[in-house]
Amino acid sequence: MSSFIKRLLRLEGLALLLLVTSPSRASAQTRLLLTPAHLEACLQSAMAGVERTVERTLSTDWPRELAARIAASLRSGSPAPAQKAPALSVAQHEVEVFSKTQHGPFDDLILDAAKRWRVRPFVLKGLLYIESSLDPVKFGKRTYGEHNGERVVISGGAIGIAQFSGDGIRAVRALRKRRRERGEKVLGFDLQRALVPQEAIYAAAELLSHLIRKWGRDAGITAYNSGIKGALAVQRMGFWRARRSGKLRKSGIYLIQGEHFLLNVLRRANHYRRRAGLSALPAPAGSAGARVAKSKSKILAL
Repeated sequence: MSSFIKRLLRLEGLALLLLVTSPSRASAQTRLLLTPAHLEACLQSAMAGVERTVERTLSTDWPRELAARIAASLRSGSPAPAQKAPALSVAQHEVEVFSKTQHGPFDDLILDAAKRWRVRPFVLKGLLYIESSLDPVKFGKRTYGEHNGERVVISGGAIGIAQFSGDGIRAVRALRKRRRERGEKVLGFDLQRALVPQEAIYAAAELLSHLIRKWGRDAGITAYNSGIKGALAVQRMGFWRARRSGKLRKSGIYLIQGEHFLLNVLRRANHYRRRAGLSALPAPAGSAGARVAKSKSKILAL
């Protein structure tokens, strides 16, 4: 195509776009270019060029959808049909399915907390089940060890339906302090509140949401149980390598119990999802190792 024709098509495309999007701004010369006879001849001989020109000349301030509608109108000679209402997003669909299928004593609280903090409700329920079997007054068994000649707790001791430890409670307090500094009205959180399901479930959702946003799904869920060191190991190495390396088992003298937690949460969440008619969530990313890889497709099945 000659450069003269290209310049002509560009001029015609700009004029057409101006007339369609802002008729009041079209000059007399622009309207002269677009007489019915001229337009008919132009569109019959160079329709593809006009369509490409219209799309290219859209400003970044205009939605790209406008180009498609104009091009569709040019091809058909009539306005583009109205678009159908968009389908529900994956998150919205999951919330609706949870609402219709989960009717346990804490499911309304779990759903409301999940919507408030934008976490997957089935994952939140799976996490709470793995932590406490949904027992609101559970006290985690403590494991003791020796450090510098003294007897110290090296694991366990968490409480409530969300199994909050001292570190977990401090993490929730830190998040709520930031919200308070932004002007929000927030409740405090302590050991007594951790034993109240109406408060502990919302605190768990708030903390889990923060951890997943910060670390990603696999490292964020791991962090809920194993703290920052577990999250760093998963983020840097991937879950499977971190697990094989032993970095999810111990941190110094402390047992962090992260080698099974993520898998157990996903297994339980998928158990609820399958019974509700949803597909399973994917396994942790990365290589599971030769011994595990053969059954990786079944690794999240209950």
